[in-house]
Amino acid sequence: MKVNENSKSPFLKGIETLFLPVRHGEGKLIIKNEKIKKSIIGKNLNCLTYCDENGNETDKYPQNPNGSELNCAALTDETGQIFGMMPHPEAFLSLYNHPNWTQMKRKNPHISEEGEGLEIFKNIVEYIHRKK
Repeated sequence: MKVNENSKSPFLKGIETLFLPVRHGEGKLIIKNEKIKKSIIGKNLNCLTYCDENGNETDKYPQNPNGSELNCAALTDETGQIFGMMPHPEAFLSLYNHPNWTQMKRKNPHISEEGEGLEIFKNIVEYIHRKK
């Protein structure tokens, strides 16, 4: 997935792309009408989109596991503080949660053992800590 660079979500800070393993087909976003769709686009609420390995948005399986409209993987409210995701970042907190972790480790023995999903939780904790 790729992050909408115009998103206001502090939870995606410093993240450009994100790989999360598919669990159970995820949720599928169906937008009620064009007015709502235009509002989502105009306000940059579609903060995370499914993309191919080159970063191009896609509605093709398996990169987009559910066919969500706008290739949406996550939405925020206008403040960026309400954050709803269809993929599960907790499913990739460790490198060892990745389906190809053995191959990744062989190619790069010094690879971080942190999974990409952990970055979202670090951003959440940092954001809450700053708000205190």
